[in-house]
Amino acid sequence: MKKSALILCLLLYTCVLSAQTLIGNYITPGSNGGLSLELERNIGGVQGYLKDAQGHRYFIQAEEENGIAFGTISMDQGAMFLRMVRQGSQLYLSLLPVGANGQADTNNAQEFVLTAADEKGNPIYSAPSATPRAYDQPTAKAPRNPNPPPAGKWDGFFSGRVMDRPSTMNLQLAGTQLSGDMNVDGYRYTISGTINGYQSRGRMLDLQTNDYFNYTANLDGKQINLNIENPINGSSQLVIFKRGTGTVLNPNPPFNARPYEDVQFTQREQHDNRITGRWYFSESIKAGSYFVSKQWKFILNADGSYIFGDARVIGVAPENGSRGYGGDINYGKWRTENNILYVDSGAGWEAYAYYARTGDDLLLDFGNDTRQLWVRTN
Repeated sequence: MKKSALILCLLLYTCVLSAQTLIGNYITPGSNGGLSLELERNIGGVQGYLKDAQGHRYFIQAEEENGIAFGTISMDQGAMFLRMVRQGSQLYLSLLPVGANGQADTNNAQEFVLTAADEKGNPIYSAPSATPRAYDQPTAKAPRNPNPPPAGKWDGFFSGRVMDRPSTMNLQLAGTQLSGDMNVDGYRYTISGTINGYQSRGRMLDLQTNDYFNYTANLDGKQINLNIENPINGSSQLVIFKRGTGTVLNPNPPFNARPYEDVQFTQREQHDNRITGRWYFSESIKAGSYFVSKQWKFILNADGSYIFGDARVIGVAPENGSRGYGGDINYGKWRTENNILYVDSGAGWEAYAYYARTGDDLLLDFGNDTRQLWVRTN
């Protein structure tokens, strides 16, 4: 069956079948291992792991409605969309890459058919309604890290691209309540939702128009896979945000460096005493017909620790390196080499920016014509 025909069938199943639960275990018949899938209930849908013949595991989260689930599958090279529907004892799974527009690319979908397994793990065979593509193993590229997603933190600073525009998120977590703001190249949103383990769902407010729309997200180690729903046509866009320490003016890794990969240092650890101290940066952001002022403080301590965040919050927060004060403040380590400032916020060293002293000021150059001039403060 052609890809487009199988995808169309998936969309039509809800019209001719009674909805069946997706919760359970599934496998592909055969003696070579094949695929296995474990699904359990989460808020608003399902989550679980897809495992291939080599033992690689891929984390899944999806929203379920009327027997069809649509969501994402996390891989080391990024996330993909997926669609699942069950018919009798069979589960039809489609993996859809993310297109250039952030939507699911249905023309390059990969399809698999899995069969429900009983509690002992024995397959319950039934004649397939269609001939699936070969499914001894997924045709998707295997991730470089086959382990389950590592534990991560929801709160902190993240960077990514929304519709190819540089974007950042600053999130705070209080219990199970998640809040924060997102900046898409100067266009501002606030975020309000709840979390349940690796999953979050809630609403985003457009500060320019006061319109609300829904989001779902999953935390995958050092990144957040964010699905943003279009309130007009119901479509969704997948955006991957990487954890980082940049401000809203530093949405991308500097000079094309990839954060969180192993940074190779050629010298012993150094802390350039010319930039040790307390630094202040202010920006004005237009939101509709008014302007919002943001103040940031960057404290580079002589012992190699740093504090970064909202200047108003840092003014009343402890400066002893405690990480328990909240998401408005980021604590970590810093070092310098060859006029590059490196930071480690707990997920590994990252090349943060080129730096230079200009009189009593500190110039940070993030590449892509993005610079900030920080002023020394008491």
